[in-house]
Amino acid sequence: MNDNLSRAKEIHAKNVNFQTSSSENGAKQKNRPKETPLKHQKVLGWQPIFSVWTVIPVVFIIGLASISIGVVLLLINDSAKEKIISYESCNNGRVPARCNISFYINEPFESPVYFYYGIKNYFQNHRQYLKSRSDQQLHEVANCGSPWDKDDNMINIAPCGAVANSMFNDTFSLYFPNGNNLVPWTHDGVAWEVDKNMKFRNPGLINNDDCRHQTKSELERLFKNYSHPRNWEKEIWDLSEEEGNTCNNGFMNTDFIVWMRTAALPAFRKPYRIFNGRLPKGYYRLEIMSNYPVVEFHGKKSFIIATTSWIGSHDSTLAIAYIVGGSICLMIGTIFLYIHLKFGYKSDLIGVQ
Repeated sequence: MNDNLSRAKEIHAKNVNFQTSSSENGAKQKNRPKETPLKHQKVLGWQPIFSVWTVIPVVFIIGLASISIGVVLLLINDSAKEKIISYESCNNGRVPARCNISFYINEPFESPVYFYYGIKNYFQNHRQYLKSRSDQQLHEVANCGSPWDKDDNMINIAPCGAVANSMFNDTFSLYFPNGNNLVPWTHDGVAWEVDKNMKFRNPGLINNDDCRHQTKSELERLFKNYSHPRNWEKEIWDLSEEEGNTCNNGFMNTDFIVWMRTAALPAFRKPYRIFNGRLPKGYYRLEIMSNYPVVEFHGKKSFIIATTSWIGSHDSTLAIAYIVGGSICLMIGTIFLYIHLKFGYKSDLIGVQ
């Protein structure tokens, strides 16, 4: 027994001497962690201790802050104006039809004024619908294998797919009060810049800026071997009546680009035009060429005129969410305070003598 103990002490002494000599020679010990507080679990820590007089005030502060933010958002939201004109009953829903709707704006709409079209009960988020498109074709003309890719004569369709085939094609004209002067809106700035400059490109262009030098006849020649989608009445090169270049024609047409950015919800609105001017109050006349059928799927169509504030368009959802959340916090804080004041000092409730 004593021999074994002596033998163990001798081996331990040799190991200590070996480690000491290795350290003196500057050799690194294998698998030894660095001398840092994190790796040696010496990092300072803090553990909060919750008590009644720390939790309840925090709940009340959060509630009051949320309600205050909600009220401010509501006041700011009121500065953004909105006018919605529903027209799904135009000609009892039968298309095509031309309708004139008069409406009154009771206060001026300051510049810039945004125009939208809205559709309800339309599910652009359906998975098979979303997949029925070819982003490669929209960037450089190519054949695609998605549904709706050939017409009855087996000619390739451009643009192909169900998304392009169902493009919204109602048109609008808005007239100022007391006259026949059209509101001079523009499509500039309606589509996203990344879509307009990168994702959609007409054939024959190296850069999208080259569209300024491309004519409609050249674009027609490049699309001559393709057919338009089944539900379209116009050819892809004839989507815009503008002459001189193709920057708003073909795949680069603003209305087409806006429609191809699909909506996440069945009730949505998409930007149509922008007016960089002021709309005075008065009676306006909206002329609508209704081409898009919605009766089959019990949908609704509308035309929206709106301005924005620094938090966006007229929408009180966020403000109401803050107010409701803050009210819930105040209610919970009041319940906690009542329980503490009524039962907090009764030791027999928690078994403490």
